[in-house]
Amino acid sequence: MDLASDKKIWTFKSLMQDHVRFVINVPLFFISPFILRPKQRLCIHKGVINQNRCTLSTNLHYELGRLAELYEENNDSMSIKDRYEFADFIEFGDVFAKYNGRGDEVKSAFDSIKAKYSFIIAQCSLSTALYMHWETLLGNTIDSFFRSTCRGLKKEGSSAVFEALFSIFLGPSMFALAVTMVMLATFKGTVPVVLNKIIGSLISLMASFSIVPVGIIGLISLQFIQLPGGGHHEPLPSSFDYAPIPEALSPNKFAVFLQKEFTRKRLGITISTDDNDSLIVSKLDPSSPIRSGTLLREGDKIVSINGVTLEGLTALQVAKLIRKSKGEIRVDALKTNSTA
Repeated sequence: MDLASDKKIWTFKSLMQDHVRFVINVPLFFISPFILRPKQRLCIHKGVINQNRCTLSTNLHYELGRLAELYEENNDSMSIKDRYEFADFIEFGDVFAKYNGRGDEVKSAFDSIKAKYSFIIAQCSLSTALYMHWETLLGNTIDSFFRSTCRGLKKEGSSAVFEALFSIFLGPSMFALAVTMVMLATFKGTVPVVLNKIIGSLISLMASFSIVPVGIIGLISLQFIQLPGGGHHEPLPSSFDYAPIPEALSPNKFAVFLQKEFTRKRLGITISTDDNDSLIVSKLDPSSPIRSGTLLREGDKIVSINGVTLEGLTALQVAKLIRKSKGEIRVDALKTNSTA
């Protein structure tokens, strides 16, 4: 079961820290949709969503992607051509979300986009990832309050009072995004590129009404939040204090995308259990259709398939799950000491 409590959510401190960055980048939130191609922007969204796993953002992203011809009607799988053409942007969004927009890994991903495209494209990619980070954590934090905290499943490190106040203050933003998603679903077929860009900019404008007030509060409040060893946070801190994230979202975790045009197609992957009863890749055919920049290797631990956790399943049950799947299959894996 996909519980909201197993996803990355904000605490008060990380909310304030993030919104300082958001408010500084608000002007670029509006400009980026006009600089980036729709598929570039949406592939960054896809990368962030892959890590932060927000249900609302997933559905809204699908509707935007459908209008931009990234997805077909009732099919959220990208074409192989688009996956390869826009792989850099998917990877950037994925790395950004995995490391919360900080660190050498994010800088390296930024430099890669800058070297291959331009500084402007890289800067707009960064602001796009920042916006999607806001949207996904907005959805996750409110979802956590209603689906987990209210049911007595409060996440370690979170605060019920903070989540309640957060839901009251920022709940209207989530509702507005949900309404936008429903409205976009009424459009049939695709829309012109210019209209797609305008829609992206308008969504950012709508979000800014929530981002700016919280960002201003963050600029003020971070001056008074004490650090463990004394002192205060700088306006742009280098570390973050999110509620703890489970192993499935650890830095060693990565995703690969397998493409099956029909259910009987073999993927060339053999899964078995190790001495700790963990599901691992015991054999990998070199011709296995991996659609990710990260290579899946023998010995890697399999965490989930298409978002479904594999805890408690046997290797045979997992094999059947893969065999019954078709289209794009997301496999979340974890590097072990022998493969890292």
